[in-house]
Amino acid sequence: MLSGKASPSRPPLKHRLAAAGITGLVLQGSNGEAAHLTHQERSLTVRTVRHALDDAGYSHLPIIVGTGAPSVRETVLLCKQVTPSLGTIDRQAHNDGGNYVIVLPPCYFMTLMTEDALLDYFWSVSYSPSGYN
Repeated sequence: MLSGKASPSRPPLKHRLAAAGITGLVLQGSNGEAAHLTHQERSLTVRTVRHALDDAGYSHLPIIVGTGAPSVRETVLLCKQVTPSLGTIDRQAHNDGGNYVIVLPPCYFMTLMTEDALLDYFWSVSYSPSGYN
């Protein structure tokens, strides 16, 4: 579990990447790490990186956060949690500091992911009745 305190090696990596001229950081993308984190740990990761970048003078650098989950409902919840101002979801997420999200299709149901099913999934996330649009 993440303790809330960044190890000495975490912020310097972000600083080196920012100083090298990257145009954004992707957290919890598609490498599989997010599946092993709780919602609180995912949120803490985004906040820790955002604060480290801001403190180092890189507040302009966007953070792109993976929100892949097996269901539309959980994906929408994660989008709300980690991003400050996407559409009408400006709630607790504002504290996390993500700027954009990556929405991946549910990977556990690949044999059922026809083109129509994928379109329906992304449409449902985009136009969720819970306000994520």
